[in-house]
Amino acid sequence: MLHAKTLVVDDAVYVGSSNLDPRSLSINFEMMIRIECPELAQQVLATFERDLEHSSLVEKVRWRRPTTWWKRLKQKIAWWLFVRLDLSIAQSMLQDAEQRGGER
Repeated sequence: MLHAKTLVVDDAVYVGSSNLDPRSLSINFEMMIRIECPELAQQVLATFERDLEHSSLVEKVRWRRPTTWWKRLKQKIAWWLFVRLDLSIAQSMLQDAEQRGGER
């Protein structure tokens, strides 16, 4: 799955897949590159402004409110699985990989 992000800070453009969370920063194999180029920074900002014109606001209340109790239950279960199990499995896989790397 592609989930790239783009960030412009002054004349630098950052492009990559990294999130600012513990999993992305320490476990996932994600990358962020930095490109120092004022012209590219202006192009990226102009593209964002054009995209913004074709966007619509999604209000948190409407987005987060499931319509039925069954959907709410499924969301709560999915959230619990993601928060609890996903990180545990990823950490276990990382430890296994580190152990295999040390056996060489």
